[in-house]
Amino acid sequence: MLGYRSPRALICCKSCTDHHKAWMILNIFLQGTVDEILTTYIKYCTNERQTPSVTGLYQYISISKDKNFRFLCDATFNIVLAVFVFRSGVRRNNSKFIMAGKSKFIKLFYGFNHTYYQEIVYRDLKTRTLAPQEVKEFLEKTESFSVSGHESKGEGGDFVLEAVNGKSKRWLPPGIPQHQHWLQVCRNLDLLDKIRENTFKETGMNEESKGVYQRDIEKEILEWRVKLRASGYISNTADENSCHISVSGENLDKTLVSFERQCNTNINDYYNELIKGGLPGKGVSLTPVFTTPLDRTKFHDIKKKKKITDK
Repeated sequence: MLGYRSPRALICCKSCTDHHKAWMILNIFLQGTVDEILTTYIKYCTNERQTPSVTGLYQYISISKDKNFRFLCDATFNIVLAVFVFRSGVRRNNSKFIMAGKSKFIKLFYGFNHTYYQEIVYRDLKTRTLAPQEVKEFLEKTESFSVSGHESKGEGGDFVLEAVNGKSKRWLPPGIPQHQHWLQVCRNLDLLDKIRENTFKETGMNEESKGVYQRDIEKEILEWRVKLRASGYISNTADENSCHISVSGENLDKTLVSFERQCNTNINDYYNELIKGGLPGKGVSLTPVFTTPLDRTKFHDIKKKKKITDK
């Protein structure tokens, strides 16, 4: 469906080595999965002669006994959708959207023991809570920046610097640039860009597009919906004693369906350790969320345990 035809390509897909392709895959997953979840819910409403509603949908999900259906709904609406809300906030410099999205998906940093991100989240929240009001207002107004001025093309400060660096590089001569080359380009970058813009204008040539490009992924979304429906994964017909499996049929860990509970437990344990005097990102031992039974076996392998030596 996505064109990955080798194990190495699949690993690249899972690792999100290409940001643009990873975002396209997330779009396919979100739109296709939401459509199928709504299809299942509307069928239920039709049979029960109920009027579909947002509140009704969440109640329908909450009372479901089907582990596959519950898990995919939680992952879709509580995690993946939150990432889209966060990105929407960044693109439009909307602090409320950023914080709303972030508050949902950052729990994964504690569920999968991403220690660097745990520390970043801790320091960010601490700053936003304890900083003077003037600093808080400054942070809210400068979450992201739009170099082009387009209202939906906001980026984080690091990406803006990368873009400026990329502009600088295209004016460097071939070969290894020397200090003098960098000095000349950086001091005259705005002027050089103005000359470039006027050159395109005078010659009638089209510069690279400054619009918003979006690839048509309707075919891929439909293919994902067909695969998901054919598997019966979110038919919501299984009982509570059924096994939790992946769409491809692989057995999943028995606790994965309640992964958010484990994430929240880890968050509490993490901050309780900090209250006791622990350092952020160091020495805080958390039980991770296990995706498959093999992950659990590897984590509890006796060979990985530290030896206790007598002093």
